[in-house]
Amino acid sequence: MSREPRTHLRFRIEPELLNRLEKAREQSGRTLTAEITERLKGSFDPSMSRDDFHKYLSEMRAEMRKEMMREMRQEFDRLRVDLQQRKDEPQ
Repeated sequence: MSREPRTHLRFRIEPELLNRLEKAREQSGRTLTAEITERLKGSFDPSMSRDDFHKYLSEMRAEMRKEMMREMRQEFDRLRVDLQQRKDEPQ
């Protein structure tokens, strides 16, 4: 099985973006490298029309908003539990 030569890259990435890539990787069943590669390839796809791109962008924004809301709910729940525990502590 012959493979094309590949170049190793090192780059910095924001933790939030890495988390999103990890979640996408889990959903797609790919490795992190494969997920990043597919997303990069897609960004160069000339067959994607302007309308398709804007639709994709809109869907990604909606997905980001849903994920942010989920994370905010989790954080609020953690804070609520913490506040309740502090309230219940003997003074």
